[in-house]
Amino acid sequence: MADPYWDPIFARLQDDLQLLRMIAVDLDQSVLLDCASHNPPLQRRIAPYVKSGRIARKGPFADALMKFAANDEPLRRVLFFSWLTTNSRTMNFPTIPADSDSLKRLRDGEFGVPAKIAILSRIDPRESAKPLYDAFMAVLNPAPRPEPEPKLKLPLPLTLVQTPTLTQTPTPTLTQTPTLTQTPTSTLAQTPTPTSTLAQTPTPTPTSTLSHTSTLVAKQVETASNALSTATPSHVSTAETPSADTRLSAVREELRGVRKQLRESEKGLAFLQTRLSRQGEEVSCLRKTLAAAQEQADRQNARIASVREELEFLKSNPQILSDIHAPDHAERVSQDLPVTGSQTDFHKGEVFYGARNRIRELEALLSRKSSALERLKNDLDKARADLESFRDQARQIANLQVIATRNEADLQSFRQTGIGRVVTRCQEGGGGEFLFLVETSGGGLVKVPESGFQPPVPVEGEWVLLSADLKTAWSLESRNRQEFIGFLARRNDAYFLESDGEQLPVLMPVAENHEGRVAKGVFLPALGERRPGIRALQILSGDAEKKVGRFATYAAIQRFWRLISLDRTRFSEFLEAQGIPFRIRDDGVEFDRDFRLVLGDLRGRLSVALVCEKEACRVAAKSAFLQKVAEGQVCSVCLEETAEHAELNSAMFDFKGSRVVIVGGDIVGSRYHEAFAKHGLKVEWSGGFSGPGGLREGLGGAAALVVVLKQVSHTLLRELLPAAHTAGVPVLFSQVRGVSGVLRELVEFLRPTRL
Repeated sequence: MADPYWDPIFARLQDDLQLLRMIAVDLDQSVLLDCASHNPPLQRRIAPYVKSGRIARKGPFADALMKFAANDEPLRRVLFFSWLTTNSRTMNFPTIPADSDSLKRLRDGEFGVPAKIAILSRIDPRESAKPLYDAFMAVLNPAPRPEPEPKLKLPLPLTLVQTPTLTQTPTPTLTQTPTLTQTPTSTLAQTPTPTSTLAQTPTPTPTSTLSHTSTLVAKQVETASNALSTATPSHVSTAETPSADTRLSAVREELRGVRKQLRESEKGLAFLQTRLSRQGEEVSCLRKTLAAAQEQADRQNARIASVREELEFLKSNPQILSDIHAPDHAERVSQDLPVTGSQTDFHKGEVFYGARNRIRELEALLSRKSSALERLKNDLDKARADLESFRDQARQIANLQVIATRNEADLQSFRQTGIGRVVTRCQEGGGGEFLFLVETSGGGLVKVPESGFQPPVPVEGEWVLLSADLKTAWSLESRNRQEFIGFLARRNDAYFLESDGEQLPVLMPVAENHEGRVAKGVFLPALGERRPGIRALQILSGDAEKKVGRFATYAAIQRFWRLISLDRTRFSEFLEAQGIPFRIRDDGVEFDRDFRLVLGDLRGRLSVALVCEKEACRVAAKSAFLQKVAEGQVCSVCLEETAEHAELNSAMFDFKGSRVVIVGGDIVGSRYHEAFAKHGLKVEWSGGFSGPGGLREGLGGAAALVVVLKQVSHTLLRELLPAAHTAGVPVLFSQVRGVSGVLRELVEFLRPTRL
């Protein structure tokens, strides 16, 4: 998106996948799903985590989205700018001054929850705001739970943190400025000489440690690269097992990323060595400057002590001062006339009269020396802080060494692993430990004890990773498998697990007395020749004879179809029209078979009207079956998406004939003209899936371009936004497509007069 302010920030952050993952977790589900609505490859990647139009597991969903976005710059751009436009409350913080009052408002929650502030702290380009973010996060100390990862997932190399360099402060010079004003003796207090502690603080030299870390990481990558590029393990046949090729390709791709990051780390290490050397020179220069200042202070203290002795003598001889201040003293001196008092005392008076100039000069020098010492103290504190950061870097280097060693061990163990598919679970000897028979890539069967599998325990048909000694194994499909709870139903000699209107085939033997029982099943998606279905069952109901009833109360029918209300007479007419055998009882309906099977079959034939919470819409709805609108749905009567903007329906605004262009929101469409005309607003609407056509030329003079994100083509969006930027038209993004929702966006941006 062409934006002169945010484009450079996005260019700096677009490779920060950790930040993009935080954004994906924080974004609304509808925004995330809309990103994939016209992207079939992305839809296939996230399909295991989407159920009934909603995200079932947002953590794995965000991981899959980030893996896809790593190679898709437009997707990263859409995620980044979507977060900016959907968090207007949080984005108000960069527009205010970074001061203590802003920090108080931040802690009061005025700009959003801590998760949003954590994202904003990494986006905000203002250096003055970083101390506020640090103070805010230090108080809250949020501790996000990391997403679980497979045990063999290789940790990414850490990036080295670069510390700021010291700026050398020039050595202050002490100059003498003669003055003739008298200075009171009380101001001649001796100034203590500061002692330097900089010389006692050792400067860390982590050059050897950095070199050692670089060597370890290089050996790790070289070992893994040679192992994977020379040969495949003998017990893995890539020709027979497509999943093995996929896994090895993924590991090679991961290793290429490790090599790239290694090169970047080596550059960072070399840069850090240069910085350390430069900062060592700066510290040495500061020590010399401080030593020179100490010597200067010692000399000044000695001169002050000498002047103090002369002043003491002057106090004990007040006659000398009276002679010096006599009205004819200057004339006597110029005419070489005799003066009162002895010649010796007069000479001493002249000496002490000149001491006033030196006293004034010394005071000026002391003032400049105090300023110089204050600056040196500040530089010394900064140098100590930098030295502490060097120690932190040394600790990071030690951690890197541990990680490199662990990575090398993981790579070595991965070279010895194999891939197999679980055939069955059995018990050896009739009473021994349970074990799994696993078919390897070579076609043979091996035994793996159940206790050797890392959680979760696999099911029949699942692909697993085996260690060389066959005593440890890991599931390769832990993120693809799903668990469903429902009841077992039998149709045409086949069993299905009925769960939330879905019928999942059961691909394992089921006892006849388990029909109608509540059970929990493990579902595996299709992979190669493997059919999708339930691969493991656990019966949950305790009564073996318990069956699901054929009788359903009207309340149960209403809950099953999620209806607001149920008209019993029209429901009976609907059943007769569909040819469904039934019998009316006092408080419900009895069918000839399981009522959930009957209602599930009728769900697709049911004419349902979606209505909002407004009573007028429910009365005006013509359908006998009414459902409450869910998130992302539009009321069939008022065409509003949600009821949260209901207060705007009765408000009137004066936009003074401003013209706006609206793109998207095809369901509401033409109603924008009628609804906004009464507010003095001229609307030009275009569908979200049509071509740009004359939109490019029609943007000139528009007060704003409103893009309804729910219904707009990504292709049209990429063509339209540069045109709006060229025409100088501001772009607004509306998450809702209802009239009130779009009106709220326009009111917040254009600030019309409320009538």
